[in-house]
Amino acid sequence: MKLSREREQLVIENLRLVHYILNQLGFRHSDSEYEDAVSQATIALIKAAYDFDESKGTNFSTLAYKYIKTEALNYRSSIKKRKVYEKSINDIIPNTNNGTTFESMLQELSVNIEKEIEERDMIISSINILLTHFKVKHRTVMLYRLAGLKPMEISSIVSCHRSRMYAILKKDLDIFKKFIKHPRKHQKVFDVKDEMYIISFSKSQKALKIINSIKCDLPYFKVFLNEKYIIVKITASAEAFAVIADILREGDRLGLNLIPDAKKTNDGEQ
Repeated sequence: MKLSREREQLVIENLRLVHYILNQLGFRHSDSEYEDAVSQATIALIKAAYDFDESKGTNFSTLAYKYIKTEALNYRSSIKKRKVYEKSINDIIPNTNNGTTFESMLQELSVNIEKEIEERDMIISSINILLTHFKVKHRTVMLYRLAGLKPMEISSIVSCHRSRMYAILKKDLDIFKKFIKHPRKHQKVFDVKDEMYIISFSKSQKALKIINSIKCDLPYFKVFLNEKYIIVKITASAEAFAVIADILREGDRLGLNLIPDAKKTNDGEQ
């Protein structure tokens, strides 16, 4: 985006507007995000200079104000979502350096992520990350936790000692934090629509047989086929995560990777 000298001058003359709007929206110089907010707002100012059409009779400052404020609001929203996400993940796996007992820490892991993550798109993003970037045992342990199962119950289901299960959760927390700080593209295999969870599974006769064999007591559980995937629609609830975990665990027992393009090892592992 190359600007003429005249338009570059418009940017220089209106740089104060960036700080004025940020302060107006509650950003402060002492905030850790302030420099990033200034960068984003300045880019918006440059876009305004690029798009400015004097023949329309609009003052440049009016156009620049609109561009900068919109970008600043979007950036503030992204900060809020990231903090909600970080809080939710940290609530699932608490800090071990607070003097509490191992048993009490396991009890605290019962936080329901559905209640903690209020932003729908963050629910979708976090579950997609979990399904596509974690090994099967890690996925199933986390999904059972989201379903509200107690550590002892999960240990019995996945044949994993509680200490090992806790180590899995701690390791996965670090990986989740990597995604929060450095978001990357991932396959979308999970969605939410009309109070339904929609999951895409790899298409095969064996996979279809596994899915149809899983017991589900939820009000709605339907299986559909399209050209590429097996689509499962299930009532959006905590219990649905346990059903998804049951499907993945049975697929793993039979040597099937039921999530399209899923990683075979956790991201960040060698």
